Amino acid sequence: MIHGKKIVCVIPARLKSTRFKEKVLKSLGGKPILLHVLENAKACNCFDDIVFAIDHEKTKALIDSFGGKWFMTDESCPSGTMRLCEYRIQSKVKADFWLNWQADEPLIPKEMIQDLLLSVDFLSDVYTLKKKISNEEATKATIVKVVTNKQDQALYFSRAMIPFIREEKENLTPYYKHIGLYLYADEALEQISNFNLTNLEQTEKLEQLTFLYHGMKIKAVETTYEGIGIDLEEDLARAENLLKALS
Repeated sequence: MIHGKKIVCVIPARLKSTRFKEKVLKSLGGKPILLHVLENAKACNCFDDIVFAIDHEKTKALIDSFGGKWFMTDESCPSGTMRLCEYRIQSKVKADFWLNWQADEPLIPKEMIQDLLLSVDFLSDVYTLKKKISNEEATKATIVKVVTNKQDQALYFSRAMIPFIREEKENLTPYYKHIGLYLYADEALEQISNFNLTNLEQTEKLEQLTFLYHGMKIKAVETTYEGIGIDLEEDLARAENLLKALS
C-alpha cells in the first residue's frame, strides 16, 4: 500500500505494566495475547518484517514458544516508541517506515492498518488514526482526544475535553478519540530518538506532544474501526466477548 517502501512492524512489549500485572503474558481465547497480535499483523500482508521489542526473559520465553521474532531492549525505556528507536539503532535494520503496534492491542482489524497506510502522503513525519466519539466519551480523561486542521494534521492531543464548549448550544464540532497506532517515517524516528522529555509530555503523559513541540507533522486520519486495548483485567473480559462474537 506504500508502493516500493519497506515497512517494519515493531511490537513493543514491556513486562511491568502498572494497572494490570504482566498483561503481555496473558491469554485471550486460550491463546497468548502476543500471538494474537502477531497473527493479525501477518494477516495484513503489508509488512516486510514483524518483531517484538521486549525487556524480559519471561516475554522472550513466551514468544519463543510460538516462533515469533524478538529483540531485547533496555528495561528503562520510557515508552514504546523509544523501545522501537532502540531496536532501529541497535539492530541496524533498515526501513522506510516503522509501525508501532502496541502489544496490548490484540484485536486490531486489518482495515485499520489499511486506513493508516493509505493516509501516507509523504508530507508528514508521523501517521496515526482518530475515531469519532460521543460528547460523554470525550469527558473521560482515559480517552485521549485530538484536534486536527483541514489537512488532518494534528493541532493538539489532550486528555481534557477539546475543543471546549464555551456556550451550551448545539455542538457542531465532533469529538475525536486518538487511536495510538503510529506509523513513523524513518527520518522522523531518527529525530525522535534524540528528543528529550518535554513539560507537555510530562503533564499529560502523552509522548506525541513532544513530537508536536519539536515541530513534527502528525497526520491523524479518521477510521471507523477500533480494537480493544488491554489496560485492565475487565478489558480482557471485553476482548473475550468480542472474540467470541467475531468467531
